[in-house]
Amino acid sequence: MSAELAVPRASRRTARGFDRLSGVYDALARACFGPLIPRSQELFLDDMATRGNALIVGGGTGGFLVSLVAAGFRGRIVNLDASASMLRRTRERLRGSGLAAACAIDHVQGGVEALSDGARFDLVCTNYFLDLFENDDLVAVMRKLDGMLAGDGLWLCTDFSPPRGPALRRIPTALLVSTLYAAFALTCGVRTRRLPPIESGFAGLGYVPRRRETVGRGLLWSALYRRGAGAAAIGPNEGPAANPVACGGGMFHHGGRVTEAGNHGR
Repeated sequence: MSAELAVPRASRRTARGFDRLSGVYDALARACFGPLIPRSQELFLDDMATRGNALIVGGGTGGFLVSLVAAGFRGRIVNLDASASMLRRTRERLRGSGLAAACAIDHVQGGVEALSDGARFDLVCTNYFLDLFENDDLVAVMRKLDGMLAGDGLWLCTDFSPPRGPALRRIPTALLVSTLYAAFALTCGVRTRRLPPIESGFAGLGYVPRRRETVGRGLLWSALYRRGAGAAAIGPNEGPAANPVACGGGMFHHGGRVTEAGNHGR
C-alpha cells in the first residue's frame, strides 16, 4: 500500500443534504436513540476538560461542544463542520447557553483536508464521524488526524457497535444500522453501506483505549484513546471502493473557511 493517501473530499450534494437536515437533526436523533447519543459523547468529560486545545470534527449542531465548555474546558476549540447550517445552529446554541465567551472558539466550515498539517491539538473528537469512511479514505483521515494530535494528546471516538451476539440482538441492530445508512444515502448521497472497523484502525495506528464504555446495551461505544508503544501502519479494510464522505453532524466538502472566530473571554 502506498504511504501517501489523499484525504477524501465530499460532494457538495452531501454538504447540502446536511444543511437541509440541520433543523431536524437533533429531533431525529432523540426519536431514534433517546438520550443515548449525548450520553455516549459525555462519558469522559472529566478527562477532557483540562486539555489545552481541542479539535471537534463534524460537530453538528454543537451539543457536544457546549457540554465540553460547560464541563470547564477553557482552551481554544476548532469546531470543524462542512455544513454552514450546522455551524450556524452551533453558534446559536452557544449563545443560548451563555457560554459563548467562556473560551476561544473558531467555527470552520470545511473538511479534514482544509486543516493545516502543522496544526496541533491536545484533544481530537470524532463523534459519529468515522463510520462513513471506508478503505483508503478511512486510513487517510485517521492518519491526518493522528498527525495533528500532540504526543500526549487524547482522541475521543464514539460510534455504533457492529452487530454481534445472538441473532435476537444482532438482527435488530443490523437493521437499524442499514436503515440509517439508507436514509443518509437518500438525503445526502452517501454511498457507504456498512460500519468500518474503526477500533481496528486505532489499534493499527498504535492507539490504546485509556477508557472505554458502551451504552444502550452495547449499541453505542465510546473510547478515549492515547498512543501506546509500537505504532504500526494501518491498512485498508476489505470491502467496496471508498465513497463521498460524511460525518455524524456534517459532511465533508472541498475547502474550508473560518466562519466565526474570536478570543472570547481570554
